Amino acid sequence: MPRKTLDELFRSGPPRRDSGDSRDELNEVEKQFVLWGLKEEWKLSRIAEALGVDGSAVRQFRIDLVSNPGVLLDLDVVEPIEDQGVTMFRCVGCTVHLNSPDQIDRHALAHFLKDSDLDSAIAARQRSNRQRLQSWSDQPEADGLGESQAETDQFPDSSQTENGENDVPSVVPPDADRSELLQALRRIAALPEEPESPDEPSVNADADAEKSPKQESQPPHIEGVDTFDVHNAFERMAERRGLSEDTAESSAKPHFEVYSQGETAESHHGASPSNVDSTENTEPDFIEGHSEHASGVEASEDGRRSKRKRGFLSRWARSANAERQRRDVVGGMGSVKEATSVTIESGVMKILSTRMLDVVDYRAVPLSPQLYAGGVVVDAGTISRHLAAALADMEGAHRAVYAAVPGYQSAMRRFDLPDVREIDPKEVIPREARRALGIPVENATLRWQRLPGRSRIARWLVAAASETSYSAISSVIRGTGHKMRALELRPFPLTRAIGHPTVIGVSVSSDGCDVVVVRQWEPHTYQSVYWEAGSVSDSSDLVRRLTEVVENTIDLHNLHNPEVSLTPDVPMALTGGEAEHHADLGMFVASNVGRELVEGKNPLNAPGDFPYQSMVVNVGLALWDI
Repeated sequence: MPRKTLDELFRSGPPRRDSGDSRDELNEVEKQFVLWGLKEEWKLSRIAEALGVDGSAVRQFRIDLVSNPGVLLDLDVVEPIEDQGVTMFRCVGCTVHLNSPDQIDRHALAHFLKDSDLDSAIAARQRSNRQRLQSWSDQPEADGLGESQAETDQFPDSSQTENGENDVPSVVPPDADRSELLQALRRIAALPEEPESPDEPSVNADADAEKSPKQESQPPHIEGVDTFDVHNAFERMAERRGLSEDTAESSAKPHFEVYSQGETAESHHGASPSNVDSTENTEPDFIEGHSEHASGVEASEDGRRSKRKRGFLSRWARSANAERQRRDVVGGMGSVKEATSVTIESGVMKILSTRMLDVVDYRAVPLSPQLYAGGVVVDAGTISRHLAAALADMEGAHRAVYAAVPGYQSAMRRFDLPDVREIDPKEVIPREARRALGIPVENATLRWQRLPGRSRIARWLVAAASETSYSAISSVIRGTGHKMRALELRPFPLTRAIGHPTVIGVSVSSDGCDVVVVRQWEPHTYQSVYWEAGSVSDSSDLVRRLTEVVENTIDLHNLHNPEVSLTPDVPMALTGGEAEHHADLGMFVASNVGRELVEGKNPLNAPGDFPYQSMVVNVGLALWDI
């Protein structure tokens, strides 16, 4: 018989102690009542008064819950049950049934904790799980416990892609920490335009030579997406951004797999990804608010800076970075990383050149409606020539070019699928994307990646971009003769550039907006909406439009991610060109949706006049390899 829920246990009132019982510690039933009170959002003093105990005992239990969330299991708040031969987990707080231990942990804790306390408890639970898995892996293989070691061995060796239970390889270790997860998410964001040059071996060369027939049915690794170790570099980045994460616990160098729509072993090894699933450049209309109408309004941003100011900027960047460059090279990081990021939005092509975290140079090149209109690249060849001229006039080597898909023709969603052998993600995910996102997959580029999880449910992050937008920016970069290192969807650089681990990130331009829900550095839900430049009548109209999109995105996230639904204290950050032009815009929108407004944290060392708000996507792209 199922256990009673907390509501059933305490509907008639709290447990009462016998007279003369003066012990300081709470018993099991009293602790369960504290959990019920926390779920009902009672204050600790009210809970203590109802129990007739000293408030310090209740406060101490809540502290223990944050540092050691395993007490939930001791208090029978999570109940394993069998459902038609399948092990499920039932939350005694609300009777919800979930398949994954990770999901039920998060779900149950979310009843009793919020904000940083919830994040800390989840992190403590993950550390406990990692330590338990490590202790298992140190034991001789017996009673099936050797599976943990086998899975751990899988990830540093890119030649192993079979997990032994199904045909879908895990992408990140089940015990992945936040930095490893963010690196994995970055790989799904990267849409490689072409494979590495022939003289560079494939990262899966060994696996290709020894691949079994069973492995050939798996979605292959896309060439051009490297698997070099960026763990140390990200750790340095985390320190700069003030993240409170312990990346030293994990020394694994996981092999990240990115899957693409329709790829086969033959197309993977015999053709570049840009030639796979090529379609006519018809413009799909699948994003809410998309319009075919031309802009008709040229951007007012100045596309060229004076040589004197450019020279000052270059000298400033070199002097500010010289000592740190020397330390980095001596410390074993090798040559200093340079990056050039390119974005097109609101009729302006924005270019940013960086060296590590230092701004070297930047440009804003206006594009006429004949080149870019309606959120769509019209003349890629001419834009490419403008880009080549700008790069030739800018500081920096421009050996590594990063770009974002232009316009508002992209979407992203998490899908939960049964983790069984019979389900092939190459077939199921495009069908689910068409159904849930309204995307005509025949005219879209899809990428999907498995997220961490140890259960019978496989969590997949699915990203999609229209073939027109994807191919247009690829042609622009290719026409300059420079190599494009990665092409990303906008939510990923926005997540990095805003710099808050859990936030509702909003970027608004004159012709549309992006909204991304970020939870612990994971972009969970993303929406982009286009409106014709010049169609916004006044500031109040812009506030109204933004409020509607943000509220819709929050509702969409809570609907599809109930285990990590947004509590009212998750803040909102507003960026983008219009945020610079309307100082109070963020305050009004945040007030309308009942959120605290926080500022984006620019991680770059930049001069005082650097337009962080309008170049926020470029900033995020610059952090791709840092």
